Amino acid sequence: MRYTVRRIGLSSVARLGCLLSGLAAISPALCLAAFTVTAIQRIHGALGQIEPITLSLLGQELVRIDLLDALRLQPVADRVAELAQSPFITFRSLTLLLVLAGAVLATLSAVLMAVAYNLVARAGWGLAVELRDAQRSGRS
Repeated sequence: MRYTVRRIGLSSVARLGCLLSGLAAISPALCLAAFTVTAIQRIHGALGQIEPITLSLLGQELVRIDLLDALRLQPVADRVAELAQSPFITFRSLTLLLVLAGAVLATLSAVLMAVAYNLVARAGWGLAVELRDAQRSGRS
C-alpha cells in the first residue's frame, strides 16, 4: 500500500521540537555558561587591578586620573562585580536562558519547516510512504 503524507500537524511539531531541542541545547548551554562565568571572573579580576594614576611633583599631587571613570567603564565594572560575586547564580541563569533560547529558535525553525512541507504537500509533492502488512509478508 502506498500513502502520501499530506499534512504535518503544527502543534505536534511544536511540542516535539520544543522537547527535543531543549534536550539538545543543554550541553552546549552548560559549556557556554561555564565559559562565560570564567570570562566574567577574569574580567572582574582585570578591572579590579586598574588603579587611578596620580601625577605628583615634589610630593604634591597635581593630577589624579581614574581610568575607569575617564573611559566611562565604571558602570560596566560595577555590573561585572555583581555577576562575579555570585558565580553559581550567574551560571544557572545563563544556562537556563541559553537552553530556552535554543529551544525556542529550534522549535520555530521546525514549525516553519512543517509549514513549508504542508504547502509543498498541498501541491501534490508530499512524502510518499509505502506500507506493507507484516502478517501478509510472513514476518513478525
